[in-house]
Amino acid sequence: MKTIVRAYGRVVDSLNTNLNPFNQYPCPDGPLELINSGPTVYGKQALDPSMPQERDCLPQTRVYTISDQDDSGLWIRLTYLNAFCFCSIRSWNQYTLATWFGISGDAVFNSDPGGPDPTKVTKDSWGGRYNAIDFPPSGRHYSDAFDRVIGMDGRARRLPERFCCSYEVDIANDGLNHAPVVVVNDSTPGPELLKLETEAGDEATLDASRSFQYKEPTAASKGLIDIAVPNIDIRNADGETSGRQVKIQLPPPEKCAIDFISGKPAELGQAYRFIFGVKDNGTPSLTTYKRLITQITNRDLRGRREHAVPRFMDYLALVV
Repeated sequence: MKTIVRAYGRVVDSLNTNLNPFNQYPCPDGPLELINSGPTVYGKQALDPSMPQERDCLPQTRVYTISDQDDSGLWIRLTYLNAFCFCSIRSWNQYTLATWFGISGDAVFNSDPGGPDPTKVTKDSWGGRYNAIDFPPSGRHYSDAFDRVIGMDGRARRLPERFCCSYEVDIANDGLNHAPVVVVNDSTPGPELLKLETEAGDEATLDASRSFQYKEPTAASKGLIDIAVPNIDIRNADGETSGRQVKIQLPPPEKCAIDFISGKPAELGQAYRFIFGVKDNGTPSLTTYKRLITQITNRDLRGRREHAVPRFMDYLALVV
């Protein structure tokens, strides 16, 4: 691993010549400091079975076991029930389905997914994205969330696939072009996550018209948006350049801001994720992304359902 990071360190300055100063590849020193040799024994032999189960630190612990390649993951989940465990559950020896197959696609060069946030474990950046395997979570085991995005062209793609082409073009670019700078609404020009709040049922506006081309100010650029939730109405609001400004119609509160079991309205509803990109007309053409999370609010507690349902499956029967 250190050999790979050191090799990256020899080319990082060249990579950064393609980018704007707000959105640079990181220095290799940080990752190098984090790489250490693990125990030389197999699996749970490296663990301390005498550690008390009720230690105060356990609820704050995040156990990332990749894909259960040894006998430690199961033992940890059964022994320390209060620890958060991230593990992709696959059949034994199914290495081509392992977690790391998606990591390179999720570590997107021109996008900060806004995590990992230890208090919000279902957000991106834990080598992908994870959700609890039970509803409601009876334990703290989180496994793969199958994400896809639906573009303005109507096509559905897996999230890593969405970025692969842009990533490869950026690596191959030999300083001939510079990536555009994305500014959406009042966001920073860097890769930081943009957080918004929108009332349930309202229309949200995403405006990337202030985005610009670094060092080539006359080059035209176009906007594009992908969404991580289906059945959201998005329409173009830019008469000149398609996609640079869009209007998003968010669902009514009964669809996104109630407790699905009790039917009671919630002041904070679901959070929707959007990815806004700006693609330039240079050679080669480069794309920069900005990730947005829109938190649905329901300040007047609208959308109450008359009757509770006993199980989540019963709720699904109401909406299917």
